[in-house]
Amino acid sequence: MTEFGEKLLELKEAEQPLLKRKDIKYLWHLSYYDGPISGVGMIGDEFCYFNMIHDCHFRRIFAVYHLSLDEFKDELLRHEMFRIHVGFHTDYHISGNNDQREVGLLQPGSEWKKFYDTKSDAKSTDYTDRVPVAYFR
Repeated sequence: MTEFGEKLLELKEAEQPLLKRKDIKYLWHLSYYDGPISGVGMIGDEFCYFNMIHDCHFRRIFAVYHLSLDEFKDELLRHEMFRIHVGFHTDYHISGNNDQREVGLLQPGSEWKKFYDTKSDAKSTDYTDRVPVAYFR
């Protein structure tokens, strides 16, 4: 059995559900390499943070962590500052089509420092110390 198959079997035995990619609506990604690695999204009407936990030849598995309304507001504020100073290129279509990123404005490089040099605002909180509420692939 492949490493990817073994990881899927391991997750199927976990208490948390194994969702399909279409079950999560991406709002924006926080890190990206040939596809999203982490980001903020929704499952139903609940806000969540997702983070890649396994990658085998670009067959990725993600853990999903619940965000409270206050945590989502913090992430949204940080994302709005990112959009103002860096760009809109991390957003996904509001329709929830996870394969379509918004092709948006990229701000001039001189603006980026205003976001990245603000130490408290530039980094998203790490939610991975929590128990995931679900997984998806």
